[in-house]
Amino acid sequence: MSTETQNDVVQQFEAIQTEVTRLAKQATTFSGVVRRLSRADGFGNLKRLDRDLAQLDGLNLGNEALRRHAAAAASQARAWLSDEWQRRAAEFASELEVYLSNRAIPATATSSSVATPPLVIMLDAQRDRGQLMYAGESVGKAQPLSAPLLYRSYTDCLALLERQQTPPEAFADELIDAYRDACRQREVRPGGRVRLPDVHFMLFVRRQTAAVRSDPRRGRIKEYPRYQFAWDVELLRRHSEWLKRPAGRIDLHPASATAAKGRAESLRLVQADGSEVVVGDMQVVGR
Repeated sequence: MSTETQNDVVQQFEAIQTEVTRLAKQATTFSGVVRRLSRADGFGNLKRLDRDLAQLDGLNLGNEALRRHAAAAASQARAWLSDEWQRRAAEFASELEVYLSNRAIPATATSSSVATPPLVIMLDAQRDRGQLMYAGESVGKAQPLSAPLLYRSYTDCLALLERQQTPPEAFADELIDAYRDACRQREVRPGGRVRLPDVHFMLFVRRQTAAVRSDPRRGRIKEYPRYQFAWDVELLRRHSEWLKRPAGRIDLHPASATAAKGRAESLRLVQADGSEVVVGDMQVVGR
């Protein structure tokens, strides 16, 4: 065999070796996944099961019949997994409802959340976390699905909202000033209607310090989250005597069905009974 022929054969076997190595690696992975899922305890760890099923998606052993058989089994496993995540979330929701109720916190569980007016705890069993929400906005950090931890998060978030709230008598005048700024920015005549999220932004700007205005770095910015703005607006609505000020009367208008779908056009508010309303525009009329 000539040197040229020998080199050509070597190159062909090198190409074969690369493919064989790939197939062998995939076969090892396939064998491990199938071995685990062929036992009942392979369905005990749901996160591992999810990873195993994801691995099956990317395997190609060149055996079409085997691939179809594995895909059919994986489809059934995914359906079971989805139901199991929902079952575990509902189970924990019921557990959390009892835990909170025993601590004098009214709570109502659904399959994926626990309503604790004015807050809602959204549950994600797949990620093992619960998130406190106010008016559709996340408040604080997500916590593991632990009743004591979520109870503590509930009390912390409620205390935060109350601690950072602006008294209605002060907030009304701030809101009017921010409304006027928004009118100028949007070229809306005084007394016209302006989107409430635009007023929120102008109020946020007004609350910044002189240092921020001269050098707006992240560490200097004074936050005014959307959830806190929603809390302050609703607090003002509940103390409606402050809606009428020397500068004019504050009118808050319900959002249209279309505007209610967009964050830039509307704001969700949580009423005293826990129900929600969506407001869209604001205006200041009269004197």
